[in-house]
Amino acid sequence: MKTPLMANAELSTTKGTGVKYAAVRRTLREWLAQPHPFSWPDHIYRRARLVIAFTCVTFVFIEVTGTIGVGRTNPVWVGLAITTVVGTVAGGIAILVCPWPSFRNFALIAIVADFSLAVASFYPTNAVYAMFTCVVLTLPGALICAELDRTAMRVHLVWVALVLATHTGWAIAATHGVQERLLVVSFALSTGAVLFGTSAMELSLRNVLIESAREHAHAAVHDQLTTMLNRRGLWERIPSLVKGAAPADRVTVALLDLDDFKQVNDAYGHEAGDAVLAAVARSVIAHAPRDSLVARIGGEEFAIFTVISEDAPVAAMASALLDSVRIKEAPWTVTGSVGIASEAAAVLRTGPTLNDLLRRADDAMYQAKRAGGDRYVVAPFPSHRRSVDVSAAIG
Repeated sequence: MKTPLMANAELSTTKGTGVKYAAVRRTLREWLAQPHPFSWPDHIYRRARLVIAFTCVTFVFIEVTGTIGVGRTNPVWVGLAITTVVGTVAGGIAILVCPWPSFRNFALIAIVADFSLAVASFYPTNAVYAMFTCVVLTLPGALICAELDRTAMRVHLVWVALVLATHTGWAIAATHGVQERLLVVSFALSTGAVLFGTSAMELSLRNVLIESAREHAHAAVHDQLTTMLNRRGLWERIPSLVKGAAPADRVTVALLDLDDFKQVNDAYGHEAGDAVLAAVARSVIAHAPRDSLVARIGGEEFAIFTVISEDAPVAAMASALLDSVRIKEAPWTVTGSVGIASEAAAVLRTGPTLNDLLRRADDAMYQAKRAGGDRYVVAPFPSHRRSVDVSAAIG
């Protein structure tokens, strides 16, 4: 009969084991979730994931049927075949379940594929025929080219060379006569040319795809005219800015809108308007505080997100922004209205949202416009509930 003490001990042991396994699973998932070196569009990831999962299923089918068809009874060979099947199944599960996509996830799949297909290539009992099956190693080569780096590709090519050399040695040993062996060497060179030539083509394709993906990713978060961040790029980077701020620091946003910009387009044309916007963008970037986020969020509206210490003068930043907008060497006059709002970083993480911060800055900016433009308005810090003061900034 179990005593309460024994029952509690067993329960504690069970809980301890469960916690240990949960920690192992969590560690494995974190290890597999290493960030990917570059970004692909989401729809390409989804398609690639299905293709890779299907490929894993195909690998399992090749290995299982190959083992049964060969009928080898050597315990070492059977153990090797079972290992490859289990490894491929594990790789397929990893690609479907683990955090994806990640560099390590793809690396594990490539290792499983390389090893599994190399083992499967030895299934045929005819040595010369088996040598030609090395061509299937172009499949993991394609995966490595698409998702990993040049170091991984070099390791793959060394592995391919070792497997092909082993097959060639086996085929030479299994044949007789100089002519047959020369034919084997010729077959080996042809197979090697196919493998390494295909890898070279895949590397070239990879470079094109990576460059295309990077351009796509850059264009998705940047404004084409000014090369600044766009609204999407700004929202993606704001959380990191807030997270990196000290609790006592203030996250400050300045909204800048050009005054009467429509007159520039009407008087000089849209090409001149674009030139003005590009010039203003360059000047704003040059005058913005260091490590700040600068974005074009509308036609002639810009946003500057930055982190300042509690005693830093906001007026100096606002004046610098207004000075950056004024274009003096042109047949037109451009000025801007700036609205500024701040919030403590510690409060912003748990309290008011970024939308509230932007709303206060937007209200301040429109108040500056109604006051005549070419000035800034600083919204009161939330802890000081006082009316907004309009401060002229005329140089």
